[in-house]
Amino acid sequence: MDESRWCRRYDDEMFRFAQQGRLPDDRSPMRILMLNYEFPPIGGGAGMAHKALLGKYARSADLHVDVLTSGRRPGLTTER
Repeated sequence: MDESRWCRRYDDEMFRFAQQGRLPDDRSPMRILMLNYEFPPIGGGAGMAHKALLGKYARSADLHVDVLTSGRRPGLTTER
């Protein structure tokens, strides 16, 4: 089979599943790694954008999201 034809068919199939908000049964969840130096959010900007995206992603069983941050945790001090 012509590779371009296979790719097109695969993309069409995945698009159909994406429209339904799920993955085919034989697929594992999509893994996403989000990087942000300001998470949890301090004010506005990238931290708030990530928070909004994570809220949407959390509703999907077909996604596994990890967040890598250098943001402060409660109880940690800031180094000057």
